[in-house]
Amino acid sequence: MLSFGAASENLILKAHEIGYEVKTELFPLGVENDLIASFEFFKKNESISGIEPHLFNHLISYVPKRLTNRNLSKKQPIEVETLSYLKEVTESTHKIQLKFFTNPEQIDSIKAILAEIDVLYMTNKICHSHFVHEIRWNNKEVEESRDGIDINTIDLTPTERAGLIVAKNWNVTKHIKKWNLGNEFGKLSKKAIESSGALGLVIVPKFNAENYFNGGISIQKLWLAATEKQLAFQPMSISSFLFTRISDNNFDEIEDIKDDLVRLYNHFKIVCELNENQHDIFLFRLAKAPEPKIKALRRFTEDVLMYEE
Repeated sequence: MLSFGAASENLILKAHEIGYEVKTELFPLGVENDLIASFEFFKKNESISGIEPHLFNHLISYVPKRLTNRNLSKKQPIEVETLSYLKEVTESTHKIQLKFFTNPEQIDSIKAILAEIDVLYMTNKICHSHFVHEIRWNNKEVEESRDGIDINTIDLTPTERAGLIVAKNWNVTKHIKKWNLGNEFGKLSKKAIESSGALGLVIVPKFNAENYFNGGISIQKLWLAATEKQLAFQPMSISSFLFTRISDNNFDEIEDIKDDLVRLYNHFKIVCELNENQHDIFLFRLAKAPEPKIKALRRFTEDVLMYEE
């Protein structure tokens, strides 16, 4: 739903740029149907109710430039005015909230939680499988898939890179877990957070598909606005996706980490000062860092969209 929301925001921004109004109908055949949204387009100045508002239309120019920047650099604060602008952009979407964390103690607490989450994630068999299939381990995989995480876009030392490649083998990782040596899996998140100027958390009032879709809209605008401000933007959202399992009461294949997950989520909500009407959906970090030399490839348009005339 986050991805669909983000894609729809691109569509709306582009339609506005080329002179069309847009009317969106969400889940036109019901929430359980595969049709997520339909869009109608109208020429400007037509009197149509319910069209998408013209907010931050200039962000369309940053769509080709938007990327995940995992480069690590010396920690530098993000200006208050910049954070305020990003919050304004994000919260222009209905019911969406954005919290920033810049307090060192709060950030250290979040860092410790994420590091523990990473250990749980990497030492659970199904989560480990997701990790292996998300990474593109060589140039051939990068070119063929044009998605996932190119290992060359992660700011790794040679030792860290070798460790990830070794950990790719579940038979190795399960022994690391057995020997209680998994703490190293939390190191990368710790390093990323330590080089960040701020952490951010996108929040919705209720756990449902519509809020996640709208959350995706807001995240895309936020990411584009961060690109506009020349900030490094990196999702840190494994925790959010695992915490969603708690809200969904779905622990299939992760029963062995359920208790730890619930404990960490309760701690996370206290640290982030979330109340019962606030549901986190996306955690990210912001930093001032050089632009990546190696950038993730994008899928070809014909592999994503189908056209009928």
